[in-house]
Amino acid sequence: AQRVESCRMVIHRNPLLVPFLKLILLLSCLTVPALAEEIPMSVARLGIDLESHDPVVILENKEKGKTLSITIGPFEATAIAMALEGTKFPRPLSHDLMKSVIEALKAKVDRIIIHDIQENTFYAKVVLESSLGNLEIDARPSDSIALALRTNSPIYVSERIILEETVEDKTEDSTKELDDFKKFIEGLRPSDFLKEDK
Repeated sequence: AQRVESCRMVIHRNPLLVPFLKLILLLSCLTVPALAEEIPMSVARLGIDLESHDPVVILENKEKGKTLSITIGPFEATAIAMALEGTKFPRPLSHDLMKSVIEALKAKVDRIIIHDIQENTFYAKVVLESSLGNLEIDARPSDSIALALRTNSPIYVSERIILEETVEDKTEDSTKELDDFKKFIEGLRPSDFLKEDK
């Protein structure tokens, strides 16, 4: 009660404060929108787009029965395939180098998030835990996924993309899809690695 009376005296002596107090009260009543939910996904398999014949990585959430296909470049497709199969090279490749640099800096990949899509191009970020706190690094989804597989880091996709871009997961035999992808890899030429992924 004493505090209320003190506030009344301050307002009485400073009537110009009234508009500001009303504004503060209004803002306090506004509902702050909830942050967009991030849905965990995992790499189901690699495949080939039937129309463009470009490689795609297929993410899935079995609990929600959703799959998401992202077109990627041939180099990144090979890097993801190697991680899925556990293939090791004598010398580190690009994504192995990324992993080594992050570890040498005493940081680690907390998660990767595919958070946006604009004009059919997906956008992702790599979230690092470091001595400087959490760092968010802009990256392509394909590179992010290849890095996540090498660091055993979780993959998340924004709820908006899940709602707008995913399809129902249909349990089918993916043997033909895998065979097509292997044929694609075997037929790669150096010029193919100049393509950008979406």
